[in-house]
Amino acid sequence: MLAAHKATGGTPFPVFTRAEIPADIEVVVTLDPDQSTPTGFTGQMIANDFRQAFVDMKRFEGLVGVRFRYPDRQLILYADYRNGTNLSTLAGSINDQYGERFVTVGLLSGSADGRRYTHTFVEPLYYLWPMALLLARPDILHLNVGAGTQGLLFSLFAPDYAKTLIDFYDICTFIPDDVLERGHYATLASTRSADRYLFERFDYFIHKCSAWVSTELQQKFGKQHVVQVIEFAEEPMYSRVEDRPADHVRLVYGGLMLNDDREPEDSHFKRSFLEMAKYFCQPGLELYLYPSPYLYGYHKNLAIDAMIDRYRVQYIHNCLPMDEESFIKEASCYDFGAMLPNHPGMKPIGTGYIFPAKFLTYLRAGLPIVVPEDLTCVAELVEQHTLGVVYGYDDQSSLPKLLMKRDIRKLKENVRIFRQELMLDKGLGKVLSLYEHILSVGFDNASF
Repeated sequence: MLAAHKATGGTPFPVFTRAEIPADIEVVVTLDPDQSTPTGFTGQMIANDFRQAFVDMKRFEGLVGVRFRYPDRQLILYADYRNGTNLSTLAGSINDQYGERFVTVGLLSGSADGRRYTHTFVEPLYYLWPMALLLARPDILHLNVGAGTQGLLFSLFAPDYAKTLIDFYDICTFIPDDVLERGHYATLASTRSADRYLFERFDYFIHKCSAWVSTELQQKFGKQHVVQVIEFAEEPMYSRVEDRPADHVRLVYGGLMLNDDREPEDSHFKRSFLEMAKYFCQPGLELYLYPSPYLYGYHKNLAIDAMIDRYRVQYIHNCLPMDEESFIKEASCYDFGAMLPNHPGMKPIGTGYIFPAKFLTYLRAGLPIVVPEDLTCVAELVEQHTLGVVYGYDDQSSLPKLLMKRDIRKLKENVRIFRQELMLDKGLGKVLSLYEHILSVGFDNASF
């Protein structure tokens, strides 16, 4: 049986395998329902509070009522613990084009503002999500499992495994063991176990990795329905070209960053910041940072300011976090979107086949991309379609010259043309094909 500990690193409840649980405790499934006093397992384990708190079933009335409100439509439940935009974008397009056939419901843990589901059900207590999954009675469950272990426990409560589509944010199957051990939030044993469980138990998968990943997973696990879906681009999109000095390049980066400058010197985010500064903060280049509000909100990132002062970093600007759509519009005025180099402890990168979300974000902003050579999924497209600059780790000193000699107008035009290949309608077609196959299968693999 699995056990979970307090949420860290943006995941609802990382998972331990049986082998990792101390032998002298009773192993039960324990979630993180509230901020009650931790008990057992060196202070990390928290017991469910069902004995102390009565669960008022009225909280589920809105969710249960959807099925009765739309008796003639097929219900797609999107369980998205990350509260991201991709599934909402997909659902919105389904509503627009197939609203007479489907009703889309988003199961979220936070704000539903701007989400495009037909209905949203916000449940901040993850330990109640299994109940929500069962009560919704979906015809299709579209389940975001993050990197596998992050959403693994939700998958255990899928009402029907045969009607469930597993949606990976990252697939860790092909990351080398040593890379996972030195840089992944979950243990190696947990990560590999999650992979095996999900691919052995379920039949339908989508991912945001290189195209070859589908073929490899099909061969490794004998699964037919493994599909790459990276086509989520939609309007508004931008393509702004402004005159700039020939000896001056402005780069923008948006993403998760250091949030506490008191972290140890060898912490991932601190080392990443310093490595980024070596490449992008030098004469001729200026870097504009927009920290992601995903984990830390919209306030000014004071840790970045502290790092700038402590290490006397020049040619850098610490900007306020923005929501994704506002950032895309703001970023469109810059020359390049930056993909960061890995710090020495993480070179070469072992996750180069996984598309970062900012790839599509930069394309929607109309930005050419500056990408390290070992982020292969992006680097290959940048080189193939002339979408920016691929740099090596020995290009640090020559990077300003590499960027200055590029024709920004031509690169931005290439981006404008290429991103048409990544429009949402193409991704929607892939997902709908899987939905159709799921709906053609009988309810013969129920998990309960």
